[in-house]
Amino acid sequence: MSKTQRFIASLGPGLLYAGAAVGVSHLVQSTRAGAEYGWALVWAVIAANALKYPFFEFGPRYALATGKSLLEGYLKLGKWAFVLFMFITFGTMFTIQATVTLVTAGLAGILLGDSLSTNQYAVVLLIICTLLLLRGRYSVLDKTIKLVIIALSVTSLIALIAAAYNYHPEKILVERSFDWSSVADITFLIALMGWMPAPIDIAVWHSLWTIEKAKSNPDLKVSEAKRDFHIGYWGTAILALIFLGLGAFGLYGSGEEMPAQSVPFAAKLISMYTNQLGSWSFYIIAIAAFTTMFSTTLTVLDAYPRTVANAGRLMFPKIAHREVRMYGIMVFATAIGGVIILFFFSENMKALIQFATIISFVTAPLLALMNYLVMSGKDIPAAFKPNLFEKLVCLLGGIFLVSFSIFYVVKVL
Repeated sequence: MSKTQRFIASLGPGLLYAGAAVGVSHLVQSTRAGAEYGWALVWAVIAANALKYPFFEFGPRYALATGKSLLEGYLKLGKWAFVLFMFITFGTMFTIQATVTLVTAGLAGILLGDSLSTNQYAVVLLIICTLLLLRGRYSVLDKTIKLVIIALSVTSLIALIAAAYNYHPEKILVERSFDWSSVADITFLIALMGWMPAPIDIAVWHSLWTIEKAKSNPDLKVSEAKRDFHIGYWGTAILALIFLGLGAFGLYGSGEEMPAQSVPFAAKLISMYTNQLGSWSFYIIAIAAFTTMFSTTLTVLDAYPRTVANAGRLMFPKIAHREVRMYGIMVFATAIGGVIILFFFSENMKALIQFATIISFVTAPLLALMNYLVMSGKDIPAAFKPNLFEKLVCLLGGIFLVSFSIFYVVKVL
């Protein structure tokens, strides 16, 4: 195997992370941040990516150090940690599945027309994802995600360059700055950072994907797994800034806002690209955006059932041999739960997204602490434990998450 082939083969969990992250937080939240506030919230995107970094990286690191998932680390930490994580998981899984599917359905409506309603498109998408996962499981994700992320990255970067070239600040009609006394602005800020770059839950998913990758690639080296993570993580951070820039260059000051409904939002998002690149790019951009969100829908529909099935195996060792069956049952349950949420909230995508993202941010300090404690445990080899610099970043990240959570509770709730 050549070096290039080995490099491509080593990629997987990091790009699955990217597939899960580059969805609502980027296409929706980052774009809206730029469209409504210009560059005023670029600090929040940078801070969230930088200060959350170690808490995400601990997921694959724990898997590499122990050969086990982060869930097992939580169980060793104490049943309280394990139960708390599963409580958060069951409390958010259906809403998050509904959120990402709703955005994907909106993009499907733009591509395929209004022959089906948004909810009907969502149901069809979830059926397709369910069948793909039950047939191929991890291999389906591993093979499709690489092309999807590359396609979106290239088209988004080209669109940003074109938008910057065609930007005329003198045409700004309405200037809006972030207002720290506004409940609406603070709520949006917390929602933006809640899934920036993604919910910290994904650290558990990443540890599970790393274990699956090691099964399919027994020769996987620690250095290769780390490189895979860094490509996925920092790649999504750059994409977040690209989408914020697209919003800032393409919509800020125009007096227009990103719509709350999924189909109008998708139409506005794609028009931002085509306005910069030309109408010829419509299908290229629409397909790239759709496949990205489809990969997010597929990844999330894999991750939650995989997590619950793994948790069931840990809690009930006698039925460990039924983990595959539990996974299948939970894929169905997650899809059905997502559909139920959709039928209640599909008319206001903005409210659904804000609810899911705010819950993720408020619970982030607890998950971050748990990840740090797990990686500092006695069973972790010294080479894998956090070094002094990483401990400092964890401290700053913890202060950041706790401070803004308290700030939100005091100012808004």
